[in-house]
Amino acid sequence: MYDTNIILDLLLNREQFCENSARVIDLSANKVIEGYISASAITDIYYLAYKEIRDKKKVCSLLEKLLCIVSVAGVTRALKIIENK
Repeated sequence: MYDTNIILDLLLNREQFCENSARVIDLSANKVIEGYISASAITDIYYLAYKEIRDKKKVCSLLEKLLCIVSVAGVTRALKIIENK
């Protein structure tokens, strides 16, 4: 399960962390691992990305691309993933 900040590091191109975040998310993009984000992270990511980018269409486009790479875990699934760590 990806932390919201990992996603934001990549989407917002946060210089200090972007490269490492991209490496981790590439594992999901390349089907090496199955990546998840929590359902509540979607709105958090949208809100924080929009505050930075100020372009609704661009933020929505970035989220659409993200959702092609990772799966959204409902609360029950997210708890099971966390418990198994």
